Amino acid sequence: CDAKIDSLDWMSAQGIGTVAAYETYLLQHAEGRYVFEAQVALEQARAVQVHPGEQASISAALEGFLRAFGNNDEMNYRLYLAPTLSKFLSKNNVSQDEVAAMISAMYNGHIMSCLFSLGDTLNVTKQIVEDGKFTYHASFSIDQHIERDNDGKTYGQYAAEATFDNRYLITSFTMSEVS
Repeated sequence: CDAKIDSLDWMSAQGIGTVAAYETYLLQHAEGRYVFEAQVALEQARAVQVHPGEQASISAALEGFLRAFGNNDEMNYRLYLAPTLSKFLSKNNVSQDEVAAMISAMYNGHIMSCLFSLGDTLNVTKQIVEDGKFTYHASFSIDQHIERDNDGKTYGQYAAEATFDNRYLITSFTMSEVS
């Protein structure tokens, strides 16, 4: 019975895959059959755990980018972008100049102001890519408010995703309208 419980707890810890799950397994089964595997998995989970400072840096980068994007402030939104993005909106392999052209084309003389704001939920994961460097993947929502001097869209809500390098520069950015 103990071997079966050990095996089931190990499978549960693997299924959950978090630092807490592996720590719990190791506490409950200090002499268990899967101790070595659990220790390795724990170290891997710790390496990709997103710490509060990293979460705050991603949030600040997104808020800064969205503020500059909403203001069509090319000088400032470029600060948040890698030199080349693997994807921006629906286009692949995009330079900062191409991003600037795409954003500029979104604005016309009837838009008096545009505000993008980060939604309530920001989910960030981290992946090791090489030599201790990381990439971060963020999933979040965006609310858009547009003030205009003609009839047209004044509000939008988007599901968005972005990828960041280890310097918190955006390397990919997509958003899909949900309302």
